Amino acid sequence: MLSVPVSEFFRDPPVWKYLREQVMPELDSFPRINVWQVGCGYGQESYSLAILLHECGLAYKARMITTDINADLLRARRGRWPAEQFAQWRANYLAAGGSACFDDYFDRQ
Repeated sequence: MLSVPVSEFFRDPPVWKYLREQVMPELDSFPRINVWQVGCGYGQESYSLAILLHECGLAYKARMITTDINADLLRARRGRWPAEQFAQWRANYLAAGGSACFDDYFDRQ
């Protein structure tokens, strides 16, 4: 079994921007959106998608299931990440077309 623990909020911003501008409007035509993310690892991509669904007004009709074969990596359930990486993640979010304050999606502890 091979597990590659690579995760980053809005990693590859052009892809996220494409999702925001091209895919989300199409998904809006569906009555329900089901997302299953396999191999979510640390969960930044899952949270990124949740933020994107929220900003596009689609979160209310979306159901997300995130899984990983390596239970030790499932940080997503706790929603905790190191603060020192937020500058990069904030830049990714803005480059992906983010429209709010990225930090508002998190509580600092």
